[in-house]
Formats: sequence, C-alpha cells, structure tokens
Amino acid sequence: MKNSRGITLLLSVLIISIVLAVSLGVSNIITTEIFLSNTGRQSQIAFYAADAGVECATYWDSLHSGLSQSAFATSTPAPSTISCGGQNFSVGGWASCIPTPCTSAGEKKSGLSSFTLNFSNGSCAKVGVTKRNNFSDPFSPAIEAFIHSDGQNTCANTPRTFQRSIETRVFE
Repeated sequence: MKNSRGITLLLSVLIISIVLAVSLGVSNIITTEIFLSNTGRQSQIAFYAADAGVECATYWDSLHSGLSQSAFATSTPAPSTISCGGQNFSVGGWASCIPTPCTSAGEKKSGLSSFTLNFSNGSCAKVGVTKRNNFSDPFSPAIEAFIHSDGQNTCANTPRTFQRSIETRVFE
C-alpha cells in the first residue's frame, strides 16, 4: 500500500491536464468566432455604404429622367446640386465623347460625375456615375446611366478597411 499513495496525485494532474487542453481548445474556437463575427459585421457596413451610394445616385438620376434633365446631365455646361445624407454635391455638366475627342454627331456622348458620401458611423461610399446616349447603336436603349459605388467600413487609412462594390446600369 505504501507504493500506491502517489496515484491520486498522478490522476489529479492527468484530469487537470485534460480539462486545461479542452478549455484551451474551446477558447481558441471562441476567439476565432469573435474574429469572424467582427469581419462579417465590418463587411456588412461596407456593403450597406455602397448600397446607399447607389440608391442616392439612382434617386437623383431618376428624379428627372432623360439625358438633359437628369442631375448627371452631360448636355448642360453648369453642374447640378444634389443632396444625400445631409450632404450637398455638385455633379453633372461635364460632357466628353467616346472615343475622345468628338469628331462626328453619331459618337456616344458621356460624362462622369463622382462624389463621396460620409456616414455618421465612419463609413463612406465613393460613387461614380457615367451618363451617356447610345443614339449610334439602334439596338441599345437611347440613354444609359452606369453607377459604380465603392463602400468602405471606414474612410481612414487603416490596414483593416473593408471595401464592397456595387455596379448598376439604368436604361431609359
């Protein structure tokens, strides 16, 4: 009996080691899940910022449809003022041709407008709208707006910036 007195101590150390190993494994899983959850949340913030940028541009483009009435019109020399999220932007009024420069009346006229929306949660959307006519292509709609929005979870230059982009085309 004198030789078996240390077995209880050995079993206790073995059980504590097993419990510690299981605890460390569960802790690692929890840490990874928290990281993935935060990544998903930041990605979602960037996506919703991009979506808000597209919705703003679509609203102002469709408010007055047509190439010359749209806020992003290329036929007027003066830019228009739009308002999104409590911010005002000067857009439109910059005509260009595809290809550059315009050499005949049948070439596609287009113009690019861009603006950056900043949101109260620190996210932002960089929006670009290209408005053009397709009069030279009889199989395309007469007027086309191409909207591209890059949403970011933060506008600060940080290594953990998430960006999600949305592109849409509107035909009139």
